[in-house]
Amino acid sequence: KKNIYSEFLPDEYFKYSKKTLTDQFVEMLKTKTQVEIIDLRNIIFDAKKVHPILYHKMDNHWNDIGAYYAYQTIVRYLSRTFPVGNPHEFEEYQLDTLTYYGGSIARMLGVQDSLIDYRLKIKPKFDTGVKRLPQKYQSPERFPYPNSYERRFASQNDSLPRLLMINDSFGEYYYNFLPEHFSYSLFLFDIWEFKLHAKKVLEEKPDVFILSVFEGFIPKIIDNLHREENQIPNP
Repeated sequence: KKNIYSEFLPDEYFKYSKKTLTDQFVEMLKTKTQVEIIDLRNIIFDAKKVHPILYHKMDNHWNDIGAYYAYQTIVRYLSRTFPVGNPHEFEEYQLDTLTYYGGSIARMLGVQDSLIDYRLKIKPKFDTGVKRLPQKYQSPERFPYPNSYERRFASQNDSLPRLLMINDSFGEYYYNFLPEHFSYSLFLFDIWEFKLHAKKVLEEKPDVFILSVFEGFIPKIIDNLHREENQIPNP
């Protein structure tokens, strides 16, 4: 958010280097690995020209509109390799405004009970044909939001590929968009550790594996490579 709306930062906050950590990480993956990268930063910058409000005012997260442009980009990217269909156009959704108390920034300031945030929400005008499945995996004890650890969905089209996404709280905004493009989708909010979950990959057999990372958490990918969840079991 601070990068997308840097014009609102006080003068004492500025970039002291033209190349950010995210720039370095993306460059490294593109030149040193075969990992495919979807860099959403320019997409969000361009979307801001059309829809200026892409983030909640009293929260650090993007809103449904910001997540929509990310979803649109992801599906278009995957459609080059997988039969995931085309993303829906923005006009296929209804825009609503909800009154909301709280938000992460309001809670940090201790004013969550007195400041009102008007949140923009979009709802599909069509039937997604998606149903939520019961929880399969138990949340680790160290995760403070156990009910958010896992989301599983199934669509009505069994011919679509299967998805496994490891995400943070930004990724939760994908739940209203991505599942209909997959026959089965599993989203894991894995304690901001962004593990590879080798055992779950072998069990779930996804066609598409996505690590969706807020750029401030990029160092955690490397920090947590040693965790047991990344080790491939012996055959």
